[in-house]
Amino acid sequence: MQSTLTKQRDQLREAVILKDEGLRLQRDMAEMGRVQRELADQLAQGKPPDVAVLERLRQNASSFEAWWDKVRQLLGHDDLEKNLPKALEALEAYRQRLEEAATCEVALGILERVSAIVHHGHEEMPTLTQLQMDVLDLVRSITQNPAVTPTVQSLAAGTHPYVRLVHFLQPQDMSDEEWEQTYQSLHQSLGREIAVAAARGRLQLV
Repeated sequence: MQSTLTKQRDQLREAVILKDEGLRLQRDMAEMGRVQRELADQLAQGKPPDVAVLERLRQNASSFEAWWDKVRQLLGHDDLEKNLPKALEALEAYRQRLEEAATCEVALGILERVSAIVHHGHEEMPTLTQLQMDVLDLVRSITQNPAVTPTVQSLAAGTHPYVRLVHFLQPQDMSDEEWEQTYQSLHQSLGREIAVAAARGRLQLV
């Protein structure tokens, strides 16, 4: 999962870079359109074209071709229309899909950790079993429909009770105040039995 998330983040970074480059090209091409009109007027008046301006136009066209090749390679669309605004739209849609996929991967990573919690005690713990059944339902739901719902967003953002539970079970230095706040939060959101078992070391991450 980590390698998938890393790949998605690399692709997302590349999409953002290409989109920024495309926006700069769009501004340059708008300026070049004005320059081309001026050149046409000059030619109509019998004036020779400015060599520096012609070179600038050539470089602009070359930059667009290089950018276009990168966009096609990233998106994997050989049939993508060679149109800068449409390519920018495709890049934005691609970026949004990657962000949603990465958010879902983070959420699934949290759920995977919660599903691996074990109880060390003399008796079974039905509340933990039910919690983990709820977690599996969430995993199935996200896997079948990887959309950024409020639950997925809160898991990825670290504000969901499951994230606080994982945080509480990890060996770390916590101030008394932070420990108490986390305990009270778990008590309110996941119930007394889960909170007490976590506090007394009866729940462990595998």
